[in-house]
Amino acid sequence: MSAKFNIHNPVRSSNDLESSKLHWWRNRIAPWIMAGSLVIFSFGASSEDIDLSSLQLNDNASTLNTPKGVALRLTLAKPEQMGSAFTKNKINIGESFSTFFTFRITTPSNGAPASADGLRFVVQSVSSEDVGKPAVDKPNAAGTEAQFTLDALSVNGSTGSYNLPNQTASFLNFLKPVDFHTTIVEPGQTVGNINFGNTLIKLGEIGGTKWDDLNGDGVRTENESGIAGVTIYLDLNDNGALDEGEPRQVTDETGKYQFSNLKVGTYVVREEVVPKVKFLDVFAIFLSIHWSLISVYVILGWLSFLLYKVKTSGKRATHVELVIVSKASESVKASLFKCIHYHLTKFGCDLTVNIVIDEGSDLEEQVSQFIGNRIDCQVVIVPKAFECQAIAKGRAIEYFIRNHVAPHKWYAFVDDDNKVMTDDFLYEVPIYEKKGYTCANGILKPRIGRSKITYIADHLRWFDDLSLFRFGTGLLGSAINGMHGELLLCKGQVLKDVSFNRETITEDFAFARELIKKGYKFWQSNTVISILSPHGIIDFFRQRNRWYRGLAKDVLTADWKTRLFSGVRLVIWKLSIFGSWLLFPLWFFMDIPMSIKLFCLVGALHYYIAYLVGVINLTEKWYRKWPFLLLIPLYSVLEAIPPHYQPKQKGFIVIEK
Repeated sequence: MSAKFNIHNPVRSSNDLESSKLHWWRNRIAPWIMAGSLVIFSFGASSEDIDLSSLQLNDNASTLNTPKGVALRLTLAKPEQMGSAFTKNKINIGESFSTFFTFRITTPSNGAPASADGLRFVVQSVSSEDVGKPAVDKPNAAGTEAQFTLDALSVNGSTGSYNLPNQTASFLNFLKPVDFHTTIVEPGQTVGNINFGNTLIKLGEIGGTKWDDLNGDGVRTENESGIAGVTIYLDLNDNGALDEGEPRQVTDETGKYQFSNLKVGTYVVREEVVPKVKFLDVFAIFLSIHWSLISVYVILGWLSFLLYKVKTSGKRATHVELVIVSKASESVKASLFKCIHYHLTKFGCDLTVNIVIDEGSDLEEQVSQFIGNRIDCQVVIVPKAFECQAIAKGRAIEYFIRNHVAPHKWYAFVDDDNKVMTDDFLYEVPIYEKKGYTCANGILKPRIGRSKITYIADHLRWFDDLSLFRFGTGLLGSAINGMHGELLLCKGQVLKDVSFNRETITEDFAFARELIKKGYKFWQSNTVISILSPHGIIDFFRQRNRWYRGLAKDVLTADWKTRLFSGVRLVIWKLSIFGSWLLFPLWFFMDIPMSIKLFCLVGALHYYIAYLVGVINLTEKWYRKWPFLLLIPLYSVLEAIPPHYQPKQKGFIVIEK
């Protein structure tokens, strides 16, 4: 028998051939080929040349001797096996490689019939008794050729495949080429084509197309276009995620991708799936942030309620005047005269009551007649000819400041629907004036008008005064929340210094903004002011909408603390239509951590309890309050609508009172 081998140049192998005992010959490979068996074995991991002449094949072909001792066990072969293992050659073992070969079975010169039981491929340690797996069990008859490949090789045994005759040969994944040929020359015979050649290393490629499978059948049709911009990657560690260092490609405009220069091996090809943004997930994040911020404000506010204590003096201030500012139109007639009568009755001759109205207003004559010749009350008429930057209520206050304010006195401004329920401010002025404080605000408490719904909703203002406004005006001594026009208490000298001469529809907030800039100190008075709730839901919207529009403009020119504290509150108010706690019960069915839900609940309870107190304060019998109790989620929605409400009348809006 003779064999003919066509040798090809290498490509890098990914196989790791290793003996459990003989680690010195790991990761490098050389072949042993003979008729009846083919054996490959590994040598040391260094890159120097190894002299293979010291390798000896034992007589029985069962073991192979190396300089380090017996390394491998060879497969059994037929008696006519021949050849030796690189007896006179050196190879560089710095790289692994692949190759393929073709063999021919010929008839020996003595005429004996050709026979062989196939080629066997195996790598194994001495301790193993595995004789390997045949790549070809029955070679073709003499005179024909067969071509072979192996896909992978294990230490004990091998796997492989072979091509039928005349098919193109494939690459072995583990063999280095030998650098000699063995052939038999018969008498008078000429043997040619004993060639030695180098070829380029051929590495692997993986490619494909990402397309839009419209009908979901897994088969691409003409109308299913490729998808560009999708990341395809080789998941080297098969963990289902794109990790740093893993090869990746982005599909082109036709959806195609290509990985080149790949080593031999098995690859997992994956598409990077970008999670689809789900509405509920985004909504859950929004709710978490929205209500967490509210909870922060609420916690700060109620801590201030517990920590801040108002100081009072046993002496009552006598240098304080009350100022009622009104548009004096028919729409406020009822509330204006009730307001004048109430304060004249409550305070009498204890302090002067000033009523500031515009010249030519609907009620100018009636107010003057109502006051008559009382020495404890005066009507201040703002001339039509008076000009300044301020508008509406701010213009009237500015006229009063310029013409009637004394620097050493204190002035308490109230609206024409207010009722100052307590006189605490008169006992607070003496002690805070000595401490250098110049401004104060009271605590608002709603009074029912013609709408029970708006009355309940207005209880949120009361709770905000007890908490959020107490944090700024009280605990910090700085009106970073702004100030109310209801019982805006200020010293005359400061009024003249800061003034109200600026164009704005929220004159009280703009005034507080300028006071902060000049460093004036505030306190929150224990004085309770009763405010008339809007008579209807539309008036409720119009009133709050004016506040929102004015604050959104005025806060932009405030100091950074006011911009931060009040600005965030405005954003919360604007977005509250989406985070209304009408939906709060649904939170417990959303994928939000329980710790966040419980923290957000703090802010929600601020609203729940405020509106619950509003329902309790209704004068109806208890069994008639149940419908309003069931409507508690509605009140928060009413508070969320005004920033988005579009009133027909712009500018300063006066609601019916």
